[in-house]
Amino acid sequence: MAWRFQIRAFLDSNVIYSAVCSPQGTPGKVITAFIVGRFQAVVSRLVLEEVVRTVKSKMPARIDALQELLVLNPPEVCPDPSLDEISRCAEVIHAEDAPILAAAIAAKVDYLVSGDRHFLSKVETLKDKGVTVVSPAQFMEQL
Repeated sequence: MAWRFQIRAFLDSNVIYSAVCSPQGTPGKVITAFIVGRFQAVVSRLVLEEVVRTVKSKMPARIDALQELLVLNPPEVCPDPSLDEISRCAEVIHAEDAPILAAAIAAKVDYLVSGDRHFLSKVETLKDKGVTVVSPAQFMEQL
């Protein structure tokens, strides 16, 4: 039987971006916890694309750090959600965030870790959808 991480957490792009740009901050501690095996990081293709795009435009000097992170410690990449799944999520969250929420729900993760106020302001509503949303600091407390 294969060993499985006990905790699976979907990381929003802002967590990965913040960790790459400022490794000493709380998002950096989240990534370190993933690297040392305290949980399984899960992302979607959309999250990866957004992180790469944002790092290239805002902090191009850190693109090598992002590449190193993703190559040496690849997260689980879940399938893209269907348009129907995204549409259902858009009923409860900002439309731009619906694909992230839909991917996290479909991946059946334990947590959605985000610094995005759209997610953090709807914690109870999203819990009813089957996902526990936490900030990076709250996630570190859970670990």
